[in-house]
Amino acid sequence: MRHILTIARLDLRLLIKPSTVIATYVPLILITVVIGLLTGGSTSSTYLIDVVRADTTSPLAAGLWDALRAQGSTSFVFCDVAGKDQADACALKDAVPGSDPRAFAEDRLKKATTVGFVYIPADLGQTITGGTAASLDLITSGQNTAQIVGQKVGSAVTQINASIVAARLIRDNAPSSGNKAAIYDSVYGNAQKIWASDPVTIDEQTSGTVNAAGTGFGQSAPGIGSMFVLSVLLNIATEFVEERRGGTLQRLLTLPVTRAQVLAGKLLGRYVYGLVMWVVIILLGAAFGVQWGDPLAVIAVILVFTLAVTAIGLAVSTFVRSTGQAEGVQLLLLLTLAPLGGAWWPLGIVPGWMQTLAKISPIAWSQEAFGKLIFYGGHLPDILTPLAVLIGFAAVFFALGLARFQYE
Repeated sequence: MRHILTIARLDLRLLIKPSTVIATYVPLILITVVIGLLTGGSTSSTYLIDVVRADTTSPLAAGLWDALRAQGSTSFVFCDVAGKDQADACALKDAVPGSDPRAFAEDRLKKATTVGFVYIPADLGQTITGGTAASLDLITSGQNTAQIVGQKVGSAVTQINASIVAARLIRDNAPSSGNKAAIYDSVYGNAQKIWASDPVTIDEQTSGTVNAAGTGFGQSAPGIGSMFVLSVLLNIATEFVEERRGGTLQRLLTLPVTRAQVLAGKLLGRYVYGLVMWVVIILLGAAFGVQWGDPLAVIAVILVFTLAVTAIGLAVSTFVRSTGQAEGVQLLLLLTLAPLGGAWWPLGIVPGWMQTLAKISPIAWSQEAFGKLIFYGGHLPDILTPLAVLIGFAAVFFALGLARFQYE
């Protein structure tokens, strides 16, 4: 055992050189952060949507503003650009709208203070009252929140449209002797009150407890982390090719160590380096709000995933004969197994056939396990299937690699 640890320690020293560390960890951190932000960042964030009310007098515009505000939540807040009551929540406390509220809203959108804004034209009430269709401007940043903002604004507009249709229908069918304007106003006002009372509600429930913390990074941290660990451990193939060509392996065999000890030491060094990478990944995710969940289960996933991809690296090394072949196969496997396994995006958004095909990637199984732990508060018994599959990967590829491995 002492000889194995000595060889592993020597390999680790080569792996933790400053140049190697920078080349590995800087891209890991940058890609994890970028993808984490693009896929939602942390749901502890509050997304702001400005509402520019050029029409400040008509009941229709006021009703639309009320409907928009009602669509807000703790995550999505509609902000009246000219209002003062939401100054703190909407980051308006120190902002000065100026003479052109729309330009002010556009500037806030460009600076990413908001994710969009709604412009209510000055003639909204007059246009609708005259029987003509009016339109609102909805400008979004084009990020992943755009669809949600569109849905919320659409719901508010649907509410107003329904009230207007009801008011017009009753007004137009009222006796000619009646005050049709008063009838319209009365029906519209009552319809709005009914909407406000929520005659139909949705009792939404989720199977299991969903942890909302760090949604984007809950996907990117384990996903990109798995990809980089896979990359480092696939590099075993390149390392063995170079050591055979340089005679390093052959010289080690002249020492009082067995062949099995040499190979075990080499693999152990890479395996430990993969575990060290996971420590950095865990800390990075935690810094962005990821709640990894049951510590014992997280450790289990890390140990068996790293073991599985170490075995894959060993097996690949037995099929390549040159550095060029090793690097080519490494790149091919990395760019296939990482996106296929859900390292770049959630598997839930891809077609069913692709989700099935993803099962050939060890990353898909690690992502399934991490997803249960991070988002659903799972524990070790909940991830036994992914763990068993990853152990199966390790057993199959270790058996293949050990059967084919050559020292010369």
